[in-house]
Amino acid sequence: MQIPVNFSFHLFLVYNLPHNLYNSPQNILWLQMKKDWLQKTEEMVKNRLSFDSSGHDWWHIYRVRKLALRIADLEQANPFIVEMAALLHDICDWKFNQGNEKAGLEVVRLFMNDINVPSQEQQVILEIIGSVSYKGAPLSF
Repeated sequence: MQIPVNFSFHLFLVYNLPHNLYNSPQNILWLQMKKDWLQKTEEMVKNRLSFDSSGHDWWHIYRVRKLALRIADLEQANPFIVEMAALLHDICDWKFNQGNEKAGLEVVRLFMNDINVPSQEQQVILEIIGSVSYKGAPLSF
């Protein structure tokens, strides 16, 4: 089965940072930091979206995360970048920021700074989530 690759997944693939940085068994500290960042990100997203009724609640994020990680595995993309982008993709959505996507991206950037995600990874994650918003197609009656 061929999975259509849209622009956001293209970015996942383009920014496939070296796997040895994340998967090296010798780098236990780095692996623990990554696990900690993911756990803190999951907690923040759950807190912000758990009561949403627009269809972008925690369970939507959960499904996106699972699918994104499956695709990342198939495409040999960086699993940390993909998982962070999947978790954070709706935090910057215009619907949650009074129509201002840039405000949402700033929320995500400040959050990642607070939990000490390295700036190189932050830049890639922000570029990905800044490109996945969907405002709907124009309707004509």
